[in-house]
Amino acid sequence: MNYSDPSIIQSAPFLSLEAVRKTYPGVVALDGFSMEVRPGEVIGLVGENGAGKSTLMKILGGVTRPDSGSVTVDGVAHDGLTVEASIGSGIAFVHQELNLFENLDVAANIFFG
Repeated sequence: MNYSDPSIIQSAPFLSLEAVRKTYPGVVALDGFSMEVRPGEVIGLVGENGAGKSTLMKILGGVTRPDSGSVTVDGVAHDGLTVEASIGSGIAFVHQELNLFENLDVAANIFFG
């Protein structure tokens, strides 16, 4: 990785996941996933279908809880984020569903995810 702002490297992580595991019946969606995101850092999440991207985002959004591992946001450890804690921490994502509310504008559709 090449950072143009050295202060990003020196700052404490805003988001830290360590050894996060999530399984569904017959499927290991995440197996020991770890990462850190520092303030000001932009992360792209790319992978094949079934790689665990959506599961990771659901964990970060408080929609589902990991089976094991740790999630720390702004220095506070969480035993699985709640939706409220996720929103309060500034974590947000847009769902990949294509369902739109035709009577609402773009901003309102994004709000509803």
